[in-house]
Amino acid sequence: MFGKYYIDYAIASATGLFNIYNMKWNKQSLDVVGINEERLSSPVPATYIVKNLKSEYAYYMNIDSKTPFVIGASDGCLSNLGVNAIKPGNAAVTIGTSGSIRIMSDKPKCDEKERVFSYVLTENHYVVGGAVNNGGVALRWFIDNFASDEVEMAKKLSIDIYDYVIEKVSEVPVGSLELLFLPYILGERAPY
Repeated sequence: MFGKYYIDYAIASATGLFNIYNMKWNKQSLDVVGINEERLSSPVPATYIVKNLKSEYAYYMNIDSKTPFVIGASDGCLSNLGVNAIKPGNAAVTIGTSGSIRIMSDKPKCDEKERVFSYVLTENHYVVGGAVNNGGVALRWFIDNFASDEVEMAKKLSIDIYDYVIEKVSEVPVGSLELLFLPYILGERAPY
């Protein structure tokens, strides 16, 4: 849209090809995969502003071609920013379809056992954490497979099925009567 390809540091650091210490593509990694830096987008900070949108895109979006665009970052890094968990040691837990916990650091932190990720938000903000593939999707799976009576009751009461099931689940004693559930419905990521 601007005549050049950009990638923010957060997305770049998720590729395994980016050096989070010098904010550049890692030559050794590029050699392993057989590509050069010219084949990749230019890494820029999340706050990088791009202007001069190509006129055909400006026309279709009905905006001025001089409208500034902020590159932004990955959803995970921005979720920490969005909940103001940006000081070293601050953590953010997010649960959507998947789930994660992310802790802020003022310097890169890499896990030698490769259980968690370390992404760059800015040169002074690094997000360290792990994600699971199964957050809210596990609740959907439970409702689809075990809660047909609750679905009908929620409809009769005009209550959201998720609210209704969570209310019912809250009545189960702590410890879930020793029920153990491993939420690996869609496979798994961190720390496996």
